Amino acid sequence: MAATSTELTGTCLCGAISVAVKGPLTMKMCHCMDCRKFTGTNAAYILPVARTDVRVTGSPKQFWTVSDNGKKYCRGFCAECGSSVIDESPHYEAVYWVHMGIFPAHTIPPPIEESFWVNAESWEILHPGVRVLERQEGQDDV
Repeated sequence: MAATSTELTGTCLCGAISVAVKGPLTMKMCHCMDCRKFTGTNAAYILPVARTDVRVTGSPKQFWTVSDNGKKYCRGFCAECGSSVIDESPHYEAVYWVHMGIFPAHTIPPPIEESFWVNAESWEILHPGVRVLERQEGQDDV
């Protein structure tokens, strides 16, 4: 699936944090336990974007974790309403992972990849044409 070239702007639930992204946009899903717990659902729907193409207004609160892949991640969320907003990692210094739930309905591109499928629930189905990774090998690129 091709990336969608566009600009999107979204906010947390209370509107205190706004995130604008631009460029070729591709959506990935992650079923790792950290993403599941951070988002409060069975998978994180995330948009990996070059940091130069992301503008954050407001100040996300930060919480550091070590994910299933053994790498450190900074989870950014709104301190007021609790919405998960953005992730970053010193292991991937050029990339932010923006959480798709902050964007308006019908603006999110379809997924191109699902990682940590080993943690997916038995009732979940694969999206057609999506690259599936049992864990997270090969995700060093945007």
